[in-house]
This record gives sequence, structure tokens and C-alpha cells, in this order.
Amino acid sequence: MVKAREQAMKRLYGLLELQKDLEQRFDPNQYNIFVFGSYITVNYIEGVSDIDVAVYTEDFDLYKKISLYIEEYFEKRQVKSDIFRIFISCDTAGWP
Repeated sequence: MVKAREQAMKRLYGLLELQKDLEQRFDPNQYNIFVFGSYITVNYIEGVSDIDVAVYTEDFDLYKKISLYIEEYFEKRQVKSDIFRIFISCDTAGWP
């Protein structure tokens, strides 16, 4: 269990690095990112589990850029990812 906790903390620190990268590339006032699922827990199984990421932004083009960056980031680390867009408006204009 100790090793699982250490690995979870390592993944958490990696997410903090990703957060810094994203803040340097994109205006952090324009989006929010939510990570959920087993990736940040001791239940994550390397090579089997994935990371679940939700991106909230009103700007669909920004969503695409951020999603692509996150996808490539985890692909380089050989982590499967599912990236979702959260939108709270009922207006779907601009959503393809």
C-alpha cells in the first residue's frame, strides 16, 4: 500500500507540472480543468487505467487546443486519456 501511495503522489506532482505548463501556454482565466477517476488514487492500475479530464471553457477553439495538448502530454507518458468538454450553457452555438 505504501508503494501505491507513493505512485499516487508522483502522479499528483506530475499533474501540478502539467498545470504550470498549461498556465504558461493558455490564459488560466479562460478555462478550468478537472481530473477525476482512479488516476489520482491508489486504485490506478498502470497500463490498464486511464486518466479522466474535463475541460470547461466557453471557447471551443481553446478547448480543442487544450485537449490536444493534454492528450499529447499523456500520450508521451504512455497514459491513456479521456478528455471531455463541460459546458453549462444551453446555447450550443459554436459546438460542432
